[in-house]
Amino acid sequence: MRPTLLSIFFFIVIALHSQTILPPGTTVYQNFKSGNFEDSLMIVRDYTHSGIAPCRLDAETYWTRSINNEIWMELKRFSRKYDGNDHMIEYEYAKYDHHRGIWKIESRDFYTYTNNLLVKKEWFTPDQYAGSDHSWINYTYDSQNRMIKSETITHYNHISFQHPNSKTLYFYDDQGRASVDSIFNWSGNYYPIRLITRHYDNENHVDSLFTINSGTIQNSLITYEYDAEGSISNFYNFIENNWWIPTTRNEYIFDEEHRRQLFTNNYRWNTEDDNWELYRRLINEEFCTDEIVAEPAPDDELLFRIYPNPGLQLHLLPLKDNRNINTITFTDIRGVVIFEDQFQWPHLEAVTRKSANIPPGFYFVTIASDKHQQDIKWIKVE
Repeated sequence: MRPTLLSIFFFIVIALHSQTILPPGTTVYQNFKSGNFEDSLMIVRDYTHSGIAPCRLDAETYWTRSINNEIWMELKRFSRKYDGNDHMIEYEYAKYDHHRGIWKIESRDFYTYTNNLLVKKEWFTPDQYAGSDHSWINYTYDSQNRMIKSETITHYNHISFQHPNSKTLYFYDDQGRASVDSIFNWSGNYYPIRLITRHYDNENHVDSLFTINSGTIQNSLITYEYDAEGSISNFYNFIENNWWIPTTRNEYIFDEEHRRQLFTNNYRWNTEDDNWELYRRLINEEFCTDEIVAEPAPDDELLFRIYPNPGLQLHLLPLKDNRNINTITFTDIRGVVIFEDQFQWPHLEAVTRKSANIPPGFYFVTIASDKHQQDIKWIKVE
């Protein structure tokens, strides 16, 4: 039997998908305003694929359009370091200084393990590296390696004094499931501030999470709904104000094979018409699998990332200040050039508008200038 053009197309897509050079894990936040979605924040995640941890998360970079609506600009970055057992041992938070063009470290966390169990988390801010105040959490486990206590302590270096800040006790039911978290604050002694209880359905899914707060903070309730695959499809937030009032709802939408989460729709309760109102959507464009992802060559500098992929139209995310005049070319799987145009940073919206008119299919997208060429694979959907 001769292969059809469609079967050849899907074979090429699958083969190329397993060799993509783009790190998976991009999430785009879109605010819903006046009946339209407006991109506001993007998170790009970098993974390491190894035998120990096929999808180890190394870094998350946040991009924003609040400074310049025509270009995504770096906002903040969270980086992780691991030991030989793939335990995270350092977590760093940095903000991008656009005036100086550098990353500024805001804080660092350090993690200590004993017998593969996390026993201590310690964190510093930049001016504390020289020996100023810092805090840490000690974790305690039972004979079944279940966490039963965490205690936060602050050390005031300038007066050589330390005292507890808070403590949480963890309890389990007769089936070994987490049931109650009892949280205390310190003020000369521990006093209770919060009690969190979990309830389970017949499938051992968390059915609801009830939080009782002391003082003036309102009690809250979260309820969960699951789909046929056992994944959370919705969760609802309620607060207690004489009666239980709905506040927000998250709705999760998966692909047909249930391999990845495509969207998260965020709703809030409109008390005027007693209905849910959509206010934000999260798009999970790429996802991490256990497939080996080829690393780019050292000299293959990525100046642009594309999203969504697959998508109705193509958006360019400039990763660097690239003021060259670039030529973008869309070539289909037959080798036919479907579309070609020129653009210059930061004027990228014309490419997005024109890509919407390209027929659905698989494309090799080439971005080239006199100093650079980058090849990206993109699927245009209907």
